Amino acid sequence: MTRPYFLLPLVLLTACARTAGNPPTQGGKPASAPDLRQSALRDRIMAAADKDKDGRLSLAEFKTLDVQALHHGDAHFAQGDANHDGAIDGDELPGALRKQTWFAILSEGTEACFRRLDSDQDAGLDVKEFRPISKMGAHTEQHFRGADADQDARLSLGEFTGLAERKLRALETESTRRR
Repeated sequence: MTRPYFLLPLVLLTACARTAGNPPTQGGKPASAPDLRQSALRDRIMAAADKDKDGRLSLAEFKTLDVQALHHGDAHFAQGDANHDGAIDGDELPGALRKQTWFAILSEGTEACFRRLDSDQDAGLDVKEFRPISKMGAHTEQHFRGADADQDARLSLGEFTGLAERKLRALETESTRRR
């Protein structure tokens, strides 16, 4: 009698799968690191900007997130309110913030984004390398100069991180002051 040894790997694989811990899931699928980062970022933004704590952002609350709010905040809000209910909820938030440089950087992960943009790998971004992540259009160079603290025409990782975090930290600081 021959033994079905070819089934052994299948049996072992099944046994291991049953005893292994279940990974975190989102919508029935395993959650990846970017999904978890996105979720944590969305929660952090909502906690800081949702002043009335109703789980949705009004136009006024949203404008605190929009660097271009003075000129484009109403239009960005309208574009972000996908279901046209007059508010931006957590699911709509990433789409609503798609025109924000700070959000694009934090969504990707500051260090990973910096490495991707640093095409000459000199540990600094010039304005040309910064341009692909910038959402400021004609104001990209002005935005770049504002983030370049040492005025050397290059953004270090620290300056790049500061650009990304500054808006969110200001919101969080304001949010804790109001309590």
